[in-house]
Amino acid sequence: MDFISEVGTIDPTADGNWSLAPIKGSVKVTFTTTPKAASVLPANISDTGQQNDKGFGIFELDLSVKTPAPTADVEVHLIGINDFHGQLDTVSTVSYKSVGTAAYLATYLKQARAKYENSLLFHNGDSVGASAPVSSLERDEPTHAWMNMMKFDVGSLGNHEFDQGVDALMTQLYGGADPKNKKIIHAGSDFDYVNANAVYAKNGEPIINPYVIKEVGGVKIGFIGLVTKSTPSKVAPSGTVGVHFLSPEEEVAAVEKYAKELQSKGVETIIVLAHDPATTKDGKTTGEAADLANALPANSPVDVIVAGDNHALANGLVNGKLLVQAYSYGTAFEDIKLIIDHETGDVKDKSAVVTSTFHEGVTPDPESVTLVNAYLEKHPELTQPVGTTDGTVTRTDAYTKEAALGNLIADAMRTADFGDGAKAADFAFMNPGGIRADLPKGDVTFGDLAKVQPFGNTLVKLTLTGAQIKTLLQQQWNVKADG
Repeated sequence: MDFISEVGTIDPTADGNWSLAPIKGSVKVTFTTTPKAASVLPANISDTGQQNDKGFGIFELDLSVKTPAPTADVEVHLIGINDFHGQLDTVSTVSYKSVGTAAYLATYLKQARAKYENSLLFHNGDSVGASAPVSSLERDEPTHAWMNMMKFDVGSLGNHEFDQGVDALMTQLYGGADPKNKKIIHAGSDFDYVNANAVYAKNGEPIINPYVIKEVGGVKIGFIGLVTKSTPSKVAPSGTVGVHFLSPEEEVAAVEKYAKELQSKGVETIIVLAHDPATTKDGKTTGEAADLANALPANSPVDVIVAGDNHALANGLVNGKLLVQAYSYGTAFEDIKLIIDHETGDVKDKSAVVTSTFHEGVTPDPESVTLVNAYLEKHPELTQPVGTTDGTVTRTDAYTKEAALGNLIADAMRTADFGDGAKAADFAFMNPGGIRADLPKGDVTFGDLAKVQPFGNTLVKLTLTGAQIKTLLQQQWNVKADG
């Protein structure tokens, strides 16, 4: 702007160093000039037919991208993750190899998008909550900043987005001072979030937009969001005050309703981002997301259901819908390939590949490294060693067997000093779902410990009867390992 003010008149052809670039989305700028300009308008400027109080004409400049209508079938790739849980710096192990962290995941995502002419990037809930301390200590703003930097196109809500309450959720999405730590200012999300089954109890309206339309390659794709129906039992009541979650029957009706709305707007390719469990094993896909697919009519316009929540692998067809889930913690991502009819907008073919984000032979994304390191430098206590292990203190098979890390936690809980002068407790119980990471081999840092139990729960001691303990144990092992 200083340059324009200095020279008065600028010419992109002469200067050769600037242009008016199109902007993704619907972006229109209103300006005023002489009404006579109406007779010489270029294609991207229109006359509103109005004048301001000084008699100048009001015109509208359309800066949106104009994609020509396709003349052949369009290949679109939906690149996605689920259940990232703010694991910006967490290295996991898969098949005895290092996997995960934001920097390595970013490299894989950027390489995937670079391969394709038409792609969209999404996340399917629980992007934050039970986060690594580098994110949680800053009220998860680091994870949202990373997603903005990565230019995600759409996201959905998971149960953990409700952990801190609806006010905190809305502030993370739309910006402002954090309601629980006013020193932290959230920038807000640069991309659309969708959810159709979490509604305000007072009026039944969705708490955020139920769906969004994205256009890529000249075709329209609709995304409908859902969160697991178990959210009320998974989140403290304070986190969902004023929110009602639809029943399975109401959820199906809502999906069909919004799918019809999308069709009325010219959308025939419809994706449901359902933060619901699903697992594919021995060629069969099961879980709540599969139940949703079966509950929808066989001729439903829904093409793909993306699952989440149970941190598993899903990749299969159920009642004509493709179901996909890519584990968790950024250890994998899904690449959903759609072939879309250029005339009708219908999906002619669909398939998916789930890829693990192994470190070997891959260079971490420099932008992500810089972002994460900036937040780590604010909390040097996270990198301080507090002890060592031989690598065997893990949560392996914690859902179905005794696990070394579960025993360590339970033993520490049982012998905890409550300051009441009483002897140690007789029993201590640690639920396997609350053990979120393994202890690494070698030096163990404060940050490593915080990742194991990131919820900030309060340890309590109480008196139970033998019958109550038996009921608790029956509840523990009545649930299948996949949730």
